[in-house]
Order: sequence, then C-alpha cells, then structure tokens
Amino acid sequence: MPIQADITAYSLSFVPQIPLTRSLSAFGKIGVVSWDSEVGALVDEGLAFQEDFSDEEIIYGGGLKLRLLGGFSIFYELEYLGDNIESQHAGGSWQF
Repeated sequence: MPIQADITAYSLSFVPQIPLTRSLSAFGKIGVVSWDSEVGALVDEGLAFQEDFSDEEIIYGGGLKLRLLGGFSIFYELEYLGDNIESQHAGGSWQF
C-alpha cells in the first residue's frame, strides 16, 4: 500500500552571531516553525485513508561559520524542532 504525503512548512528565526576570530564566528538560533501535512494511503480502489496534520513548534540551535576567501563561507549547524526532531546541517554560502 503506497503512502503519499504533502508537507509544507514555514519558519521565522532570529540568528545572532558573535565573532570568535577574524574568520570564525558562532551563532545561535531561536524561532518558530509552522507546518501542515496531508498523509494518505492508496489502494487499487482509490484512497484508503487521508489525515491532515498541522502544528507550530519552537525551533532552536546553534553552530559555527568559517569565512573563507572572496565572500565564501562554510557552516555547521545543530538544530532542534520542538522535543522530537534533531537535525544537523553543513553547507556553504557566498555573499556578494
């Protein structure tokens, strides 16, 4: 039985930074996320069930950002969504 889900989320966060060195900074994050989801199961005869969920949760975390050459930076972030979800992110950005 295939399960189908459609999830939409929006978040708004405050992310202050504090420089540790000329190129390394630490940041914190606090905010709120609002999400809606529709989950359903499909069978040969059509839709077996469908449930709609929505909620708002506090989002918080922190990380490190390293500025490199030419406006390019890399970062690592640990983020918590309410009491149930923990995520880790690593990535890069280019500011011009």
